[in-house]
Amino acid sequence: GFRHALSMIEKEGGNIADDEVTIKVQPVTTVAYEKGFEGHYPIRIEKINRKVDHLEIYEFEGIGIVFTGYVETSDENYVAELEVYIDGKSIEVINLPKSFTKRRPQLYHKYQLSNKIHQVSFKWLNPKENSTVYFLEAIIYSDKPHVIIY
Repeated sequence: GFRHALSMIEKEGGNIADDEVTIKVQPVTTVAYEKGFEGHYPIRIEKINRKVDHLEIYEFEGIGIVFTGYVETSDENYVAELEVYIDGKSIEVINLPKSFTKRRPQLYHKYQLSNKIHQVSFKWLNPKENSTVYFLEAIIYSDKPHVIIY
């Protein structure tokens, strides 16, 4: 059961006795700073609460967007396929598994867009009876942080 783990501990300088394992502590080292989503600031969350077949064109102004939601079906093996259009152009086809262990945490995201008004739409390529894709929220990103003035 633990043969591989024990061999790795020994390989890295640890000791294994009858009923005791000593793991060699490695020195703590600083890693290079990596900033994710540089220049992208969430500025608002908009409620959508619509099924994909009732979601027409979604319009937003900004440089990025994230859609949250989920696939609803009784078939755990079903994978919804949606074609994504931004500003009238087909961008990609996304696969949205129903399975809890395989599903995406967000339905779709797109960053590094030009800062303007965009239109996003989805075409459900493989609809299944008694199934749907729910869009819950859109998280909108800008190139400037949202400032709240009191």
